[in-house]
Amino acid sequence: MVNGEVGNDEDDYTHDAHERPGFRTQLMDPQGPHIEMSFMVNTKKPTTVKATLEERTAMFSAVHAPLMGRPISDQGRAVVARLREAITAHESATGHRKYARGKTKPQFDKAIGAFAADLLLAQAHKKAKGWIQRSLRPVSFDNGPVTRTQGLAVVEGLGALD
Repeated sequence: MVNGEVGNDEDDYTHDAHERPGFRTQLMDPQGPHIEMSFMVNTKKPTTVKATLEERTAMFSAVHAPLMGRPISDQGRAVVARLREAITAHESATGHRKYARGKTKPQFDKAIGAFAADLLLAQAHKKAKGWIQRSLRPVSFDNGPVTRTQGLAVVEGLGALD
């Protein structure tokens, strides 16, 4: 807005490093409905995003992701396996990772499951509309269920699936 002009709901919205931009990704299930996942990422570069007023409200009402959840059903474990395969394929294709995960594969699955659980719980939140937020600072992962390295790998991987 300039000189008191009234903007519309479709204005460009610029996020700076202290605000919370986000993105969504969809997981398509050939035997059922798709699951839309969305979460917040804190970037250092300013990002311009076309967002409606409703989307901006949802982003700023994002639910905190404690990353404490885990899949308990066969379907949940299948979602984690599919996401792991997709993220690993992306990492291999882009050269982000030289070697396959060995000992850290269970930790990576735990991180994927925790993010997926928080994303699914956020779908029921009326204001957040599926958005979650989590600080990516090193101190926010201290003594947590997910390590920062695994958490960043999941965030980057899910962001690439968008």
